[in-house]
Amino acid sequence: MTATLTAERLEVRDFDDFQALALSKTWQDGLPLVPPTEDRVAAMLTYCDRDPSFSYGTVAPYYGDATVEKLAIIAVMAGCAPEYFPILCAAVGAVVQPEFNLYGLQATTSPVTPLLIVSGPLADEIGINGADGAFGHGNVANATIGRALRLVMIILGGGTVVPQVDRSTHGFPGKYSFCAAENEAATPWDPFPVQRGFDRSTSTVSVFGVHGFHSMVDIVSDDAADLMLTLSAGVAATGTNNMTHGGEALLVMCPEHAAIVGRSGWSVSDIQHFLFEHARIDMTRLPEGFRTYLRSRRPKWVDQDRYPVVDRPEQHQVLVVGGTGIHSVYLPSFGSTTAVTRPVLDASGAPVANLAALRS
Repeated sequence: MTATLTAERLEVRDFDDFQALALSKTWQDGLPLVPPTEDRVAAMLTYCDRDPSFSYGTVAPYYGDATVEKLAIIAVMAGCAPEYFPILCAAVGAVVQPEFNLYGLQATTSPVTPLLIVSGPLADEIGINGADGAFGHGNVANATIGRALRLVMIILGGGTVVPQVDRSTHGFPGKYSFCAAENEAATPWDPFPVQRGFDRSTSTVSVFGVHGFHSMVDIVSDDAADLMLTLSAGVAATGTNNMTHGGEALLVMCPEHAAIVGRSGWSVSDIQHFLFEHARIDMTRLPEGFRTYLRSRRPKWVDQDRYPVVDRPEQHQVLVVGGTGIHSVYLPSFGSTTAVTRPVLDASGAPVANLAALRS
């Protein structure tokens, strides 16, 4: 599309001068940025059929306006290819939803960050990795889309460390970038967005407000119940925000673990109910003062000796991501957050079937 850009033009001498400018404006995450020249921003906008002034909402806690033009500028700075832009727009539309509680995630002392999971045909077309090393380095789409969302949170939302809005005690590596595809080919069940009512042909972005990353290994169990006992013990982690607040929690199963559970005939609901009953925190090991505090935070019906991680079985969310190996991952949540799934839509509100549809 031909777009009229309204952002202020700034003159810089060279690449290094731009880095100094970005640092002075707190437009940065600590890594070098791509200068957002007018040509680069215009190229980014070719994969969006909305007007540059269209807003996806405001970004807490500073509530900067997330217009298409601003998002395109930030996507360039993060190193995104233009083809990645529709995913970023959907991700921003998800994190600004009130139930996600971006204000809380941005300002807490907890090590929390949005995790982006992309599902559907666009994940394959763009090349987002959901297999080996999906949460790690080496994939440009994963790295730059996740980084772009973080820069949106910094530049438009004010989530900076200096001046201190982001007050995370230790921080978290996922605050640089945390984006992957769902491994739908290795999922024995319906993909995550299909479970939430979306059509399998619709590309979506799901955001989870996660609180750390705990790998769990079981190289022995070949029975669903045995394997799930191991994973339940890992999910019943002491000291997470889920212990204090309840809320949602995320189990990311590796393909090999998912296959064991799937061929045993278990459904996602079966996994959720098993986790609810068996992923219990042994409260008898904790000091009485802390137990008294927790009793004031969790529902009265909770077993005071064996706390469930969540308040309802369906709050145990289950995904398949990753490749070869027997490592599943538990990601506690911020507690006071709800995962949001948003479809990738064009300006008419129709799902984007492929990237060419945005350029026609």
